[in-house]
This record gives sequence, structure tokens and C-alpha cells, in this order.
Amino acid sequence: MRKEIERNLTISLGYLKVYKSSKIIHDFCFLVFCEGFDPFSIQLISSEFISADENCLSKLILYTSLGNEKEVIHTANMICSKPLSSNLILLAKDVSSVLMGLRLDIS
Repeated sequence: MRKEIERNLTISLGYLKVYKSSKIIHDFCFLVFCEGFDPFSIQLISSEFISADENCLSKLILYTSLGNEKEVIHTANMICSKPLSSNLILLAKDVSSVLMGLRLDIS
């Protein structure tokens, strides 16, 4: 599924933009899933529900895109240790930029 998404995005957006975007998302997910406090609860894509962990990640990205630094810091500290939370915040900002860029290009 990932390869198919990357292929379709590459056709639409170009190799370099997709490569950079994919790396940012990969680095974000690696930090969250490999360095976070606890194993994350992830629902199946077909599920109509989202887990509390998924909700926390989506709020981190939302607060980052809104520039709500207080909530960004609070949410990042819930996901990983304080020494790693600054890296997580930087990656969340990058993910937010990627998502906004993809949204603008596809619209």
C-alpha cells in the first residue's frame, strides 16, 4: 500500500518532493513508535474509531499547524520524554508542512 501511494504521489508531485515528504513522515513515525513511552494503539484503517494514541498524534499535528506552542509542548511530552520532545516537535512541524503542501498541490 505504501509503495502504491508513493508511486501515485510521485506521478502527481515529482520524485524529489515525494522523497522528502516520505522521509519526514518516516522519521516522525520512527520517533513516535520506537522512542515513545508506550506501544501505540493503532486502529485498522477500516475502523470508524480512533484510539486515544491516534487522537494524541493528530492533535500534535493540528496544534503545530495552528501555532499553539503551549499545547504542542504539552502533547509532545505525553508522547515521549522531554529530551526527545523537542525533536518530535520539529518533526511534527515538518509533517504539518508536508500535509499542507500536499493539500495545496492536490486541490
